[in-house]
Amino acid sequence: MIASASDLSLGPEVPVSTQLDIHPAAGLQDFPKVASNGRDFVAVWTDLRIQGWGSHADVFATRIGIDGKPADRFGRRLGPASSNGPNPQIASDGRDYVAVWSAAGGIRAVHLDENGAPLAEAQLVAPDDWPIALVFSGSKYLLVGQTALTFLDGDGARIRTIALNGGLTAVGASALPDGAFAVAYRTPQPMIRTIRSDGVVTDAPVPLWPADAVAAAAFSPGAVLMVSRSMSSYALIGYDGAVIQPVTPISGLAPNDKDGVWTAAAWDGHEFIAAFPPGKAYRISAGGKLLDTAGFALSEGVVSRPAFASAGATQLAVWSDGELNAATNPELSGRTAPNFAAFATPAEATLLSYSGTAQRGLRIARSAAGIFGVWTDDRLYGAWAAFNGRQFALDKTLEDWIDVPVVAAGAQSFLVVWRYTDLKDEDFLVGQRFDANGNALDAKPFTVGVADLPDFWSHQQPSIAFDGSAFLVAWTKGKTLSTVRVGESGEPFDARQIALDAEPSASQAYSPLALWMGSQYFVLYGLEFVSPTPHFDFPSGVSAVLLDPRPSISVKQAPHLPFGGSFSRFGATIGAGTITFGWASSYTSDQVHVMQTALDGTPLDASFLITRPGARAADIAWNGSEFVLIWTEGVPGGDVKLRGMRLGAHLAPLDGEPFDIADDLSPYPPTVIPTASGVLIGYSRVDAANGFAPRAFTRTLERLGNSVARRRSARR
Repeated sequence: MIASASDLSLGPEVPVSTQLDIHPAAGLQDFPKVASNGRDFVAVWTDLRIQGWGSHADVFATRIGIDGKPADRFGRRLGPASSNGPNPQIASDGRDYVAVWSAAGGIRAVHLDENGAPLAEAQLVAPDDWPIALVFSGSKYLLVGQTALTFLDGDGARIRTIALNGGLTAVGASALPDGAFAVAYRTPQPMIRTIRSDGVVTDAPVPLWPADAVAAAAFSPGAVLMVSRSMSSYALIGYDGAVIQPVTPISGLAPNDKDGVWTAAAWDGHEFIAAFPPGKAYRISAGGKLLDTAGFALSEGVVSRPAFASAGATQLAVWSDGELNAATNPELSGRTAPNFAAFATPAEATLLSYSGTAQRGLRIARSAAGIFGVWTDDRLYGAWAAFNGRQFALDKTLEDWIDVPVVAAGAQSFLVVWRYTDLKDEDFLVGQRFDANGNALDAKPFTVGVADLPDFWSHQQPSIAFDGSAFLVAWTKGKTLSTVRVGESGEPFDARQIALDAEPSASQAYSPLALWMGSQYFVLYGLEFVSPTPHFDFPSGVSAVLLDPRPSISVKQAPHLPFGGSFSRFGATIGAGTITFGWASSYTSDQVHVMQTALDGTPLDASFLITRPGARAADIAWNGSEFVLIWTEGVPGGDVKLRGMRLGAHLAPLDGEPFDIADDLSPYPPTVIPTASGVLIGYSRVDAANGFAPRAFTRTLERLGNSVARRRSARR
């Protein structure tokens, strides 16, 4: 009998920690752009507070007043971006704004009000293109893409594509007083292109530098400032290509042609500014004269990729400020000044975006007294825990990394284990025990293991199982399984390294998962196989060993399990006299799998398979009468949901369709554990109260009622 919607009893979301720590925005804020409607400003930027240090980002916006302060400390989330760098752009028609960025399928545009709030859904306006500049003139916007020039109307809707760039690479664009547009190019040779409002294009070559030498451009009503970083020089050119100021060296600036070195240039209505790493700026007059023989610092901190905008008598500069370390994560900062000359006077920058701590990698355990959750922050500079909402730090560092905390419940205590990566010495696993009420039993963390830890960047979690008297901690590196036992008191003991009888074609074992079966441990581990061709992901498999817990430990290799697809994580649980596994694979299609083995690891015939586009991380638990399978579903960098299904003892589905558990998940795997009345599901999702940074939550799911169980039994 299939359960009805009324049989789904999901409890409310409960934050794992009741504490919110608001600070400079989590993750990385970079590639800012800013525009003014003549009254104040709106900035857009690339933001990693949600996605973390991966390949996808989001685009955020915020209104900034004439005083240089943000109107909304958290900013506004405009939408997900592509994995090849969103490079957001913004321009104003004098009333409100249009912003564009690279997203799935090409360039998307959104109409924003004067506060930076979207007035409509973002729409695709330039398929398969990438934005370089956006400017407004007369009645329309010009979007300069990597492959095309596109006119947009005042709402950001596409009017028409007017020209293909065809190998040209732009470095900037501007509006002209007569309603036309100008675009400066760097390849195949420096060039200025003017585009009339009717779409007629005129090109003026600028044969002053070789191809790729021009790195930035700024536009006054009568000329274009072209700046070369690789040749440490600039020139001022008329829109017809006439040379106003020939190539002029910039004193004190060494040539630099390395990839990724930024250059910025702007016009404030009176003079130009050119800026270079790490925030060194020079002013250049309207006629092309270098006004600063030595550059000045835009800020006392590090300045990266600054952008400028003018609101008449007020100029605003915004940039990514800081270095990637514990003390100074790259954050969005800025300052205002009446003109570019005033930027030469030192002044404190204003932080422009805030959020709470991003809570990643949540793992949970429970005792009769409550719920114990552990996680790391987005910068990997701390491991955190909370018991029944009370938050406390497990470990902190100012110069190393902390990652992959896990927790398990014993008879009278919890054991937490995490990895400490010492950038100057050996890495090691550390642990700490807490009583059933979440109070520390160990005065400080103790060493669990230092041998054969996997590569840090793999972010492989260790695993913990409890056998009734002691915990077993397991981890892998290469084809070696390491284990150590930890009692509920006393020192760790019985450390072992076990050579795994892995498949010959497997390159490594990873992500161990230890289970206690009443008389022995069953330790599973993933296997990564060599890809059959360079165009496929690495296929994966799973195997296991059976470990006798006695001092003369015996090891029995279980048969290779017929897992399918490519995956990085899997879940397993003991229930209904079986070991039951759940995983999501993406090798040929996105699918969620469940299979079973006997308690000795022999595969059984029962299985479950469902195809779900975007299915990623999965976990599974037995609640005493049915299996609860959960998985994340959605496009990386987009809207990701947490979904679930219940399965009977022999994997027959009890729900007609997957049910929703949570929306807007962050890209970290969920977890599920049994409770006395069902299961407890843990996950991290975007939370507006946390400044859109991921926050850890739990929800209960009660087991099916007796009436449903009777109907299911009668059907059999």
